[in-house]
Amino acid sequence: MRHTRIRLNQFIFASLISAAASLGDNHYGESIHACVCKYGFESDILISNAFVTMYMKTQSVENGWQFFKAMMIENLASRNNLLSGFCDTETCDQGPRILIQLLVEGFEPNMYTFISILKFCASSSYVGFGKQLQAHAARVALMIIVQ
Repeated sequence: MRHTRIRLNQFIFASLISAAASLGDNHYGESIHACVCKYGFESDILISNAFVTMYMKTQSVENGWQFFKAMMIENLASRNNLLSGFCDTETCDQGPRILIQLLVEGFEPNMYTFISILKFCASSSYVGFGKQLQAHAARVALMIIVQ
């Protein structure tokens, strides 16, 4: 693509990063990361979220965590990507900590947040925590219906 007249943008890079994540190819993802930096898209929220997801899916949890911490802007999607990544790996014990931090910082969990953390509760001994989350999810759903 670099040798054609196609102008690279954040959507193309996000798609390439997603492809690297789907392939589980961390080396390919790191090559894309270098290109992203070269073209000046490293602070784009869409690309940052894609990198967090890619690193978590390729079992590079520490890289995903470091990338998340270096993000200039965070949103609920980036928190959910991090939470899902932790809950899908052997470091799933970080899930509750990420969720609590999300709540303390004022983010309102959505269905993706609850799906990720409930997967964690189902695969661990946090049944009580799962019941609390279920009650919170029901309250949030009820608030959405009432509005």
